[in-house]
Amino acid sequence: MPQSENCDFVIRLLREAFCRECSSGFAWLRRTPSTSSRKFLDYFASLNDADKSALMEALVQHATLNAFPH
Repeated sequence: MPQSENCDFVIRLLREAFCRECSSGFAWLRRTPSTSSRKFLDYFASLNDADKSALMEALVQHATLNAFPH
């Protein structure tokens, strides 16, 4: 699989995982004993839908860069 296909696959995978976690009310993340996680959840909850989508996409892109550094 060429790297661009791998990158697209990882983006889809991360996006689906984030959407599943978000639709569950971040059930898995809420079990994490972390102040940073709590702050993120509070911040994310305060956003409107468009801003939530934009943040999710930015986080997915950032995570993908970690998997495929240039």
